[in-house]
Amino acid sequence: MQTIKQLDNHLVNQIAAGEVIERPASIIKELLENSLDAGASKIDIEVVEGGMKSIVVRDNGKGIGKDDLPLALASHATSKISNLYDLEHVLTMGFRGEALASIAAVSRMKISSKTADSDNAWQITNEKVVTAAAHPVGTTIEVHDLFFNIPARKRFLKTEKTEFAHVADWFKRLAFAHPDVAFSLSHNGKVVHRWQAGADNYEEKRHQDIFGNQDSEQTTFIDETRQGVRLWGWVGSPNIAGTQANKQFFYVNQRFIKDRLVVHAIKQAYADVLYGRRHPVFLLHIELAPEQVDVNAHPAKQEVRFRQGRLVHDFIYSSLHHALAQPKSHDIVGGEATTASAGASLSLNSQTPKEPAPQTQSMRYDFDGDAPKSSASAAAAKAFYPKTPSGRGTLAEYQLMPRANRDETGVHSGHDNGDDTSGQPLSTTPITPALAGNEAPTLPDEAQPLGRAVAQIHGIYILAENRDGLVIVDMHAAHERIVYERMKQAFHDSKIATQTLLMPLSLELSTGQIEAAETESATLKKLGFSFDFTSPTHIALREIPAILSHHNAERLTLEVLEQLANYQGEAANETAINPILGTMACHAAVRANHKLSLAEMDALLRDMERTERSDQCNHGRPTWTRMTIDQLDSLFLRGQ
Repeated sequence: MQTIKQLDNHLVNQIAAGEVIERPASIIKELLENSLDAGASKIDIEVVEGGMKSIVVRDNGKGIGKDDLPLALASHATSKISNLYDLEHVLTMGFRGEALASIAAVSRMKISSKTADSDNAWQITNEKVVTAAAHPVGTTIEVHDLFFNIPARKRFLKTEKTEFAHVADWFKRLAFAHPDVAFSLSHNGKVVHRWQAGADNYEEKRHQDIFGNQDSEQTTFIDETRQGVRLWGWVGSPNIAGTQANKQFFYVNQRFIKDRLVVHAIKQAYADVLYGRRHPVFLLHIELAPEQVDVNAHPAKQEVRFRQGRLVHDFIYSSLHHALAQPKSHDIVGGEATTASAGASLSLNSQTPKEPAPQTQSMRYDFDGDAPKSSASAAAAKAFYPKTPSGRGTLAEYQLMPRANRDETGVHSGHDNGDDTSGQPLSTTPITPALAGNEAPTLPDEAQPLGRAVAQIHGIYILAENRDGLVIVDMHAAHERIVYERMKQAFHDSKIATQTLLMPLSLELSTGQIEAAETESATLKKLGFSFDFTSPTHIALREIPAILSHHNAERLTLEVLEQLANYQGEAANETAINPILGTMACHAAVRANHKLSLAEMDALLRDMERTERSDQCNHGRPTWTRMTIDQLDSLFLRGQ
């Protein structure tokens, strides 16, 4: 029978090292944090073979005294805390006193250091023998042959390229959070990264280092404070979201973390604008009192616990949700709109008058391309689309021209709702006489950043001219977002207009759809659907949303019921309702192959400029792009 034995300290340290030291990148993290805690203003890192052969971290911090060197290698020995109060108010990166002991237990390590009040420098190795050394004020830690004494751990290391990628990731995470410190990283004798400290606009330059010059132009700077919590940094446009989560940086009091509460809040904020399973791009900082966050929740200190978790979650969500709601079309024009710092959030609503401008002509827009079946439906649709201060009214107020005689399936995948299409042959929208004159028209001003429509091509895209060049708009995607945002507001206000059917429509439902119709009848009523049960498996549909009065009512109702059934009684929350409203908006939006007049196209552009989240459709795809005059010139080699 095995007896209980006390493990020796060396074995204890090797076991503990398994929690702290997973790979070379773990050592980089721990040593960089120690250097930052020591007040270093310059830190140089040199690694060989991805850090598996050697790691050297050199700083100009306050150094370690001769008498403290042996304690530096001891477990749970630290200068950063001495009691529970210190632990609850800790602001340093490290505080457990585990890192150096853990590293020494799995490698060959040497520490050389000198303090400002000492005449000599000193060094210590794994053997804990202190000897004299030549070294300036600061500390150099050398780590060689990682896991030489634990072959099983060494076999789990990856290739040199992979290990160095992890090293570089941690280097960036820490360097980006400390603009007052100069950093350099070398691999196999070659400098890979070098950042100076304290330069003008350093945070802006660091932001460009993270995202790149092109992507940094598609980020929005935020700075919000609520109940003693400050959130600041940059959030990327959904257009630059990536297939990997490798451009996500979140800091709590300058400590890089990966926290489930934070991740959930950010995912929720992006849920309405992100395409597919792509990952958003962001660099965000939260600053709060140290006693409001527990940084001692994870051995590697990568997870934290907030004392007011709900406050932090909702604060992050609302701040990002608001920032992402602002249309970015203002960034593409000259003048004041482009002199702001990259990604600054400017509200377009403030650039338009509050009261509607006089209407010289009132034309009706019908989503299906035909005249409304009744004056009641026309009035209901008009009520849903109030006049806006564009001077022309919204896109909904214009009579749509006949459809093109071409199936839209495949033309604009992802947006087809299955409605039949028929009409006139496809052609581009002609230029009106006013625009075809000899005198060059005046370019739109900054209040119209998406410019003035000049043509429609293939029944899908609108071409517009602004001061910077050419704007290209996907008309269905853009109108889908406009309708979606209005439907969300109308649902919230319980003001979705309805249309009574001339004859009730009998629908046969599945078991799940029947259950959804019974349990979510109030939600369906609020969505604009009214019905009676005529049998255990049938309903008689009597009312539908007015803006969908010319669409396939049977298919739409069954689709909405199926979506409600999938949420199993949770349909009242926003997560469940928004996809349903998105489906309805997709059905209601103008379809591809519809020929628009220039007035209709301009109305759509103006609606985009004042609609939240209009840069993406309901599915997260972009609604517009642009080409500057310089880009157009380069296509034709002008000026070369």
